[in-house]
Amino acid sequence: MTKDSDYESVCRELDDLALQMLDQMKLYLDLLASMENSVKTGSLHLAKSRYIMGNKSVSVLQLPTEDSELSAQATLVTDKTERLTLKLANLNVSADESNAEASSEADGLKRRKDKGKPSEPEENQDAEESPKKKKDVMQDPLKWFGVLVPQNMRLAQLSFKTAVEIAVDLANVQLEMASIRKRYCSLLLKKKELRSGAV
Repeated sequence: MTKDSDYESVCRELDDLALQMLDQMKLYLDLLASMENSVKTGSLHLAKSRYIMGNKSVSVLQLPTEDSELSAQATLVTDKTERLTLKLANLNVSADESNAEASSEADGLKRRKDKGKPSEPEENQDAEESPKKKKDVMQDPLKWFGVLVPQNMRLAQLSFKTAVEIAVDLANVQLEMASIRKRYCSLLLKKKELRSGAV
């Protein structure tokens, strides 16, 4: 009696896993289509901005070289359950920072007028502090193409950010499908064992 109930419960669980796999496959295909749409939209906006700004303004020449220091806009973190989660870093390019830098420069100009010529150690100190400020502030990739970029360039950036988020969701769905498949195979072996034991 217990073998029959075990066999039926394994069959029910196999059916549930098959339905879960079909749901995950549908979700995967939907995410794949939306990622393709985001990349396509971003590429079109990038092409429009290149048309507006000109071929020379939006090209490989504006990209940073290997020597320049860059910081990641998005980081990928894995948690203990092997599910991937995306953590996006915020762009810290705000009016407050630019105002603070402008006010410190204005103070420096006032100091020069009041005291006359600044001494050499102060100049060296200012030169050492400026690279630290540049390292702390995250670089906005739109600034590579100029200060006044067209709206299409900003829309392209948003589309590509969305595509990165969707790519991580796709990876999560693939991991879920792999775990369902693994569980399904183990239950299938258990079902065969129960069937051979019943005969």
